[in-house]
Amino acid sequence: MTLGDSFPSELKKELIEKDLIPGRFIYLFCPFTTPPKNKNFLVASINPLVLLFIVNTNVNLFIMKNPKLLEAQVLLKQSDYSFLDHDSYLDCHQIIDRFTLEEIKGILFDDFSRIKGFINQATRDTIVKILNKNMTLTLAQRVLIIKSLSAISFEAPSISEQ
Repeated sequence: MTLGDSFPSELKKELIEKDLIPGRFIYLFCPFTTPPKNKNFLVASINPLVLLFIVNTNVNLFIMKNPKLLEAQVLLKQSDYSFLDHDSYLDCHQIIDRFTLEEIKGILFDDFSRIKGFINQATRDTIVKILNKNMTLTLAQRVLIIKSLSAISFEAPSISEQ
């Protein structure tokens, strides 16, 4: 249980709306993996479509043997992302679109600890570079994700905003 779990319902909803944006990592149960288990995901887009990239511990052998798929794996260093237990890989060659926005909000409402860290600028830039040249996703998906991730500001807040 986290501190956020004890917040009033309206505040929890407000915080989820604020935090559930492209660039956020979230932790969801995946009934579609073998075996079913919890996995980290990167929110790549929220509107108009919920598109996620999955985080894997390792790059599987099939991907290792396919250069087009391999070039779409982004190393996530544990030293950059403290919520990770070890270095991992963000799989940018396929999107996960099996969750609705309402489903995700409900999961996060029930367990605030599933809201994880935020992408750093170097990782975001690497994803955008991959999506600009890798054709494993449709053009519409790539454009939506690039637009969503490119809208993230990594600028330091001004003194008046602090």
